[in-house]
Amino acid sequence: MVAPAAPKAVAPACPQCSTPITPGQKFCGSCGSKIEAPAPAAAPAPKVEAKPEPKPAPAPHKTEATAVKPAAAPSGAAATLTMVKPDGSPGESVALAAGKNIVGRTSEHAVFSRDEFLSPQHASLEVNGKTVLLNDLGSLNGTYYRIAEVTEFKTGDHVRMGLEVLRFQALGAAAAISAPAKDGTVAIGSPAGDAWGRLERISAPDEASFTFLLRSTEHFLGREKGDILFGDDRYVSGRHARIFTDGNAFFVEDLKSSNGTFVRLTASRELSHGALIFIGSQPFRLSIGG
Repeated sequence: MVAPAAPKAVAPACPQCSTPITPGQKFCGSCGSKIEAPAPAAAPAPKVEAKPEPKPAPAPHKTEATAVKPAAAPSGAAATLTMVKPDGSPGESVALAAGKNIVGRTSEHAVFSRDEFLSPQHASLEVNGKTVLLNDLGSLNGTYYRIAEVTEFKTGDHVRMGLEVLRFQALGAAAAISAPAKDGTVAIGSPAGDAWGRLERISAPDEASFTFLLRSTEHFLGREKGDILFGDDRYVSGRHARIFTDGNAFFVEDLKSSNGTFVRLTASRELSHGALIFIGSQPFRLSIGG
């Protein structure tokens, strides 16, 4: 549809002699008649535009921080496992019921199911009133507990500090492992000297990336101070732990490190409120009671 053309404007003229006049002229230049000022035209009514319907506000965007929140344990839980973040603050929590609880990668809890270092059924925690009995279920990477006092070490025992996994071996026991061949030939090797043991830095279940010989009565381990250093591991304290012998037995001791020293479980262990365990790639704090 074509819109109608706008009407042409009419030039003003003298009301007496119809001579064209200039807008604003007070007297006619032809007849001298006074020109009355025309009444002002009414101002056009302002156009009222229809306001668009308001759009609903978009839903707030979930950031990584708001999307993932620590899971609160339901009230009345017999015990709770709470992940400990690298800065020491609490992370996600998992409620434990009275009796036996199995944790591992097949767990319904995301804090376990996303950890590729956990075996499908890794460990069990049996809640018995004020104590919890911890057992490893034959996991590949083991279950560790934090030591609070001097702990005896035996050949094959593992210790964990920061990102380091270390295996202890008494040299007498190591020599016994090198049994003669079937034809009676004994394998030859460099003499052990006066070393009484060694620590192997484990990079895979049966692989040692480095070996530290233990010669002195005691050896100190840390990131900055000691004779066995892990300078690139920021989770290891400056002076973290010591390993020593009294000549008949071998021991490990934590030196009030920030992140603790953990020993791999070799038998059932009873835990009390506040105990720390290490399974998979994460440490957890145990709280007993609702």
